[in-house]
Amino acid sequence: GVPGAPGRVVTIVPSSDPEAEVHGMAYEIAETDIPEVIEYLDYREKDGYQQLRVTFCPSSTDLDPFELSIYVANTENPYYLGPAPIEDIAKQIFLSVGPSGRNDDYLLQLAETMRKIAPNIKDDHLYELEKLVKDMKMINNS
Repeated sequence: GVPGAPGRVVTIVPSSDPEAEVHGMAYEIAETDIPEVIEYLDYREKDGYQQLRVTFCPSSTDLDPFELSIYVANTENPYYLGPAPIEDIAKQIFLSVGPSGRNDDYLLQLAETMRKIAPNIKDDHLYELEKLVKDMKMINNS
C-alpha cells in the first residue's frame, strides 16, 4: 500500500497465550553479512517493530531448536491496522498496490507458501482471505 491507502501484511504481535505459535522459515545468514542484513531489516521494520530473540523449533526432528531474531509489532504504532471484518480486510488487500507490488499477490504467495512449509497447520483466517480475494479477482476479470 501507500500512505492513505495502506495494504496488509503478516504481522507478529505479542500474545499472552502460552500455546500461541508462529510458523515460518528461518534463514542462516553468513557471519560476514549479518551487520548488513540487520541494518536492512532494522530499516525495513523501522515503524513500530522491535527485534526479539526467540527459540525456533524446526519441523525436522533432525535439527535441534535454536535462537534467532524476529520482529514483533507494537500495536500502538500508527501503521498497525489491527483486526477488522474479514470481508473488509480482503477488499483492502484486493485494492492495495504499493512500492513492493500488489497486496493480493503477496497474500496469494503467502497462502501457497504456508501450504508447502506447514501443510498440517490449518490457518482458517489466511485461507478464508485467500478465497475471498480470489473471488474478487474472478469477478473483476469477468
